[in-house]
Amino acid sequence: MKPKRSVAKTRNGQVRPVRGSASRQKSVLYLNGRQVRATQTQVALLECLHAHKGRVVPYAPLCRVIGHKEARDPQLHILRQYAAWITKLLRAHKVPLVLTVAWGTGYALCEAEPRP
Repeated sequence: MKPKRSVAKTRNGQVRPVRGSASRQKSVLYLNGRQVRATQTQVALLECLHAHKGRVVPYAPLCRVIGHKEARDPQLHILRQYAAWITKLLRAHKVPLVLTVAWGTGYALCEAEPRP
């Protein structure tokens, strides 16, 4: 049985999968104090974006988080599907964060203005 994948940030800010006994633990996603069902890949992607909150994360490291070696059209299409899931999730749980796109560059998780 393969060990579960986890992510770790390297010194230069890149995200890479990590294997080992510590990575056998599953990550769990909590939003507003409630546990949310999500795959390990979805949690890892959201974790990566949250670690760089307010800054654009380029497509290449995000594609590596979801298990791709390259960031070309087919991989970016899959990344967009994950981005749509994150957007719906944040909206459904009324989390004061938004996922923004830097067209041709990457995604950023930013704080949203509270609505009156």
